[in-house]
Amino acid sequence: MKKFPICFWNYATFDQMGKNPVKDWVDAGFTMALSPVFRKGIDSPDRMNKLLDECLKNGISVIIDDKRCKWDGALEDEANYRKNFTEMLNEFGNHKAVYGFYVGDEPKSDKMEVAVKAVKIQTELCPGKKPFINFNPYYEGNEGSLGGKDFNVWAHDFIKESGLKQFSYDCYEQMNPDDASHRGINFYFQDLLKFTAVAKRENLPLWVTNLIVPHFRFKTPTEDDIRWQLNTTVASGANGAWWYFLYLRLPRLNYRLAPIDENGNRTEAYERLARVQNIFQHQFGELFANLIHDESYHTSLAFGGYPLFEYKTHKYLKKVIATNEVPGLVSFFHTKNKEVYMAFVNNSTTESELFKFKFTKNVKEIYRVVYGLSPEKTILTEKDKNYPVIKTENGSFETNCLKNDNANNCFDDNGELYNEAWLAPGQMEVYRLVIE
Repeated sequence: MKKFPICFWNYATFDQMGKNPVKDWVDAGFTMALSPVFRKGIDSPDRMNKLLDECLKNGISVIIDDKRCKWDGALEDEANYRKNFTEMLNEFGNHKAVYGFYVGDEPKSDKMEVAVKAVKIQTELCPGKKPFINFNPYYEGNEGSLGGKDFNVWAHDFIKESGLKQFSYDCYEQMNPDDASHRGINFYFQDLLKFTAVAKRENLPLWVTNLIVPHFRFKTPTEDDIRWQLNTTVASGANGAWWYFLYLRLPRLNYRLAPIDENGNRTEAYERLARVQNIFQHQFGELFANLIHDESYHTSLAFGGYPLFEYKTHKYLKKVIATNEVPGLVSFFHTKNKEVYMAFVNNSTTESELFKFKFTKNVKEIYRVVYGLSPEKTILTEKDKNYPVIKTENGSFETNCLKNDNANNCFDDNGELYNEAWLAPGQMEVYRLVIE
């Protein structure tokens, strides 16, 4: 089964992760992991290999965090950089569980050249794995950190020169206290719009890091906040989700309530995150690993430069009604077989809402992606026997809304389909649209 990539920033050493870290990762719904920090001369390669063996058994892909993978020295002493990186490959870097290597985080303009060089060297020496580098969020006026280049020019040049195989950035402004201008949420969606556009143009997967650990002015994310961050990121076209971060290690500043605390215990943040991620992976994970994003709109209120959905302007969706004008996010996707999917997210972090959808006459049937159950558990009435929940080749469990979706009360009016959904803050529904 192809899984949707969900990963975390680690930073912990082997001893700081507890006795069974892979179980913590699996139980939380992660499909990827940033490895513990490997310290040459302190940690044994055998210990890393054993961890990688356990990850392989549990379907976890790993990005290696080892100083020999970082960009330092790639320009100043290329021969030694190659030697050290090759040494790491021979110790554990070629393991089947390894996805790639952590090159560095948030490079400023003075580190762009060495970061490019490190990615090129790693790709040459280990073409089967992928160097991973994470970038700062973009904001107006920070072109200086991009070497004075326009954002789009910088991104294209870096990707072309380095041969980078995925694009990644972090953004936490959405977890600042909200205000009348929705500054943090606008910042968040502005970056999603910019980075997804680059990823599409460059034909690269995009990974986005959101916030789970409160610090500075960032609030403690509620379960609604966690769900909202994950679902809006995915529905906006990101191909992978990361969280900052998993292990608290030692308390510092006002960092607090990490999913795993300074004593190695799971916290309420872990339980919230695990619940959100496991529901997502079970209902949507395999499907979104196969979907290709086409376009996104906001409803009732648009943030960050996204277009506001307008009545009678889309070929598939005619109208969205929010009973209390709570904002929404609607996106369209397709599969390699040209099937059309629509995702809709309640774009509020605080309010539940009843959303109603009216489709155009191009849409002949709609199938809702449900939380999959075994066939015998989906037969509730005699009618259900004719329209059961089915498992599709796209990895989703679906039921025909028009004929038999008791939860959504779909009906037909003069040849046009309607549907409705009560959604909690950040909750997402996904529909397959059967097009004429």
